[in-house]
Amino acid sequence: MKLLKRLILSALTYRQAEAVKTAVCAFLYYSGLAHLWSLIRPGGPPS
Repeated sequence: MKLLKRLILSALTYRQAEAVKTAVCAFLYYSGLAHLWSLIRPGGPPS
């Protein structure tokens, strides 16, 4: 997420970038993509 935030900050103000980051994170969470990502990352799913 840090890379995404850095890219967004280069084009938007900090406040706008935070809003975009929040929207993207909410989308990932509610779409189930965040759960899939947790299954493939090295640490595995959270306990």
